[in-house]
Amino acid sequence: MKSILLLVSALAGTTVLCAQIVSPLPPIPAPNTALIQYLGLSDAQVQALQGVQDNRNAANQAIYKQISDKQTAINNLITAGSNDALQIGQLTIDINNLRKQLQTSGAPFREPALAVLTQDQKNKLAGLTNALQLQPSSYQAINLNLIDPVNPPRILPLTPAPIPLETSPGDN
Repeated sequence: MKSILLLVSALAGTTVLCAQIVSPLPPIPAPNTALIQYLGLSDAQVQALQGVQDNRNAANQAIYKQISDKQTAINNLITAGSNDALQIGQLTIDINNLRKQLQTSGAPFREPALAVLTQDQKNKLAGLTNALQLQPSSYQAINLNLIDPVNPPRILPLTPAPIPLETSPGDN
């Protein structure tokens, strides 16, 4: 009898848990939506800019692969108990030199990216630069309650909202 009661309780609990509706998260906006609107970029321009970014990522990825290979070689030498300080030191210097080659500034890819834009779109970039320079001052003004944030952060509830119970026609 206890096992039947336990089975019925487990099935009822599972049914109740499965019946809970979880509210979906808000949709994630497409990448670069604000920039596309601000500059008025066409689909072809967005694709061309993404191609420049892909080229930058591919160039960096090749360097990261070389760094990984050299680090693996160092790890293998140390694990094998090697005392060859010259080889380990040279691999370390090689890794340091490779890190210096990483395209962190984006300068080599700036000209191809700018070539995609029209002159009007290039002129609007100055406004973005000014906005970046004002960003620290803006955050400080928000912290001192001098201004309100433009898009206040959305805080999602930790638990779903209670689900209203529906009454069946026979309950009335």
